[in-house]
Amino acid sequence: MRSARMIVSFLFCVALACTNAAGGQPDEALGGLVVESHQPPVSMNHGLRAISHVGSRDVSITGPIDVSLASDDPEELLRATRISHQRAGEILGSHRVRSTSKVEVRDRAQVLDSLSVETSIAYRDREAYRAVLENSADYGRQVVYFGGFLYLAPRYGKFHRRRPERADEPAVLRNEFFAEVAAHFELLVHGIAVRSTGEVEYSGRRAVAVKIAAAAGSRPVQPQPYPRRAWRESVRVLAAGGEFLIDTETGLVLQARLLGRVSASRNERELTVHVAAEHAIIDIGESIEIAAPPADRWVNTPLRSRELDEREILLRGIAPPVRRQSGGSSSVAPSSPRPEGQQK
Repeated sequence: MRSARMIVSFLFCVALACTNAAGGQPDEALGGLVVESHQPPVSMNHGLRAISHVGSRDVSITGPIDVSLASDDPEELLRATRISHQRAGEILGSHRVRSTSKVEVRDRAQVLDSLSVETSIAYRDREAYRAVLENSADYGRQVVYFGGFLYLAPRYGKFHRRRPERADEPAVLRNEFFAEVAAHFELLVHGIAVRSTGEVEYSGRRAVAVKIAAAAGSRPVQPQPYPRRAWRESVRVLAAGGEFLIDTETGLVLQARLLGRVSASRNERELTVHVAAEHAIIDIGESIEIAAPPADRWVNTPLRSRELDEREILLRGIAPPVRRQSGGSSSVAPSSPRPEGQQK
């Protein structure tokens, strides 16, 4: 699974590759932006498919959100955007989520690349939900959790039905669909200012309205641990706007609209990234109907037994490995002969 962080990162890298095609330094000289060190270059086809998944990084939220602080401090507001969907379900009960985003990479007025993403979640309770993602690269994915089974499908194709591999897997999957706004907000957070405009009512809940604007100066960007994300250290926020509605009791972001424009440079080349994202939790407390896909739309995909893998890990260096047989059975490989004179 990949996040909106990767959408921005990948499009920025592709844009640099496009400008290189017209002349300039080779991809290998771009410090990991296009070709990762000691790795083959990222293929455009594979990359667009990979980045179209939503947020995979699980960012833990320790302690409750300080709603008053989030109305004044961008970092606390970022923490609020990172509340997981698992927690949102506990707070709200049944509801729907609608999110859209668009990222463009430009060289002056020329659009070098862009990607639009739409996601939705219909949540009845922790035992039943449906999540859908589609993007402008003609890629998508669907997840249905119902009756103790996961049904997973690409944008085009049948569902694969299986039991969850772990008890928390259904929640982890919907958390990923819920992470779009947090990922885009993270790109802008070091260069924005926030302020409260008062309380409002949203779907029967009290919320604080928080306005977003570009700050007079930028705070330092944290060092990036991976070469492909190093360009983020040069990001300057040129413009920002939008509004967030934060639940007064829990800090959950109920609705968000975010616009931003940043510049980033590498090897004396400067590009701009334009970001637009919207997010809304609707139909809170309403009846949400979830059903398994029709029987002709799915196939069973049983889980692979992991007992053999676990045996190999536990007994590595102690017992000979097990050989897999074509019929599915297994046998212990013969031990290699011991050197002459070696004690057993």
